[in-house]
Amino acid sequence: MFTMKRLADCTITEAVQAWNEGFEGYYFDMKMTPDSFLKRLGTYGLSATHSVVAFDGDQPIGLVVNGIRTAKGIKLAYNGGTGVKMSYRNDGVGQLLMDEVLAIYQRENVQLATLEAIKENERAISLYKKKGYEIVDYVDHYQAMNFTPIIVADSPYTYTNAYKWEITSLDFYNERAPWQTQCDHIPDAQYVLAKDERGEVVGYAVYRSAVDPHKKKLITTLMQCEVNEGNGQRTCYDGLLTQVFHPSKEMIRLAACIQQSNETLAKALADWGFERTVEQVYMTKAISS
Repeated sequence: MFTMKRLADCTITEAVQAWNEGFEGYYFDMKMTPDSFLKRLGTYGLSATHSVVAFDGDQPIGLVVNGIRTAKGIKLAYNGGTGVKMSYRNDGVGQLLMDEVLAIYQRENVQLATLEAIKENERAISLYKKKGYEIVDYVDHYQAMNFTPIIVADSPYTYTNAYKWEITSLDFYNERAPWQTQCDHIPDAQYVLAKDERGEVVGYAVYRSAVDPHKKKLITTLMQCEVNEGNGQRTCYDGLLTQVFHPSKEMIRLAACIQQSNETLAKALADWGFERTVEQVYMTKAISS
């Protein structure tokens, strides 16, 4: 008989075993150490209290890692990873985990649950659909394979570095962007504002830069980029991309979790020589009180 425990009631050894065995054979190498697992929880605002581990006897056989936050008056939940040990993947463990998770969401008065899944992971997507999730968007991950920046001459926009609070207080800040692209969940994030000729903020970008210790190269990853402007929208996007990716510098250029519904940004990235490396579905479920 399978039992459920909150992650907070498990040892770190049990938690890491559940994660590593749960994601065995996944599309990417998801293996973690205790240190990297704890770092992931902290970085992405994931909650041990609201996360669940499945057991068969005393052996962990699966888990769901969750985060809960309130954004603009809406209580949101995020499924930051569902994994089931390979030998148990036909035994209904995933459904039991999701039932437990959704019960937690309801008790916590969550209003909207979100998650992403690899587009090809039809088994997981089918499970989420059974539990009431719907695909509302797709998100893409990019890398600049043939970097061809578009420099705009005589731009009507000016660009300045900014603080996090200046971004998150904007009326058009995208609170519904994927969880890991939210400002609170990006270590060492950097911010850029775009202003029009009247000095009004019309766009922003959120990104991070770090040095790859193996390749000894700077890696810059765009996490969010939004423009609240009419006819000049594409010009503003090109200017923000210039500020983020510094055409004169040598670096690896990436973009993470870019929503396909932002068609202007997706087109700009393609024009700049970015190619999609991973496609995910973005799913949500309204939680009734």
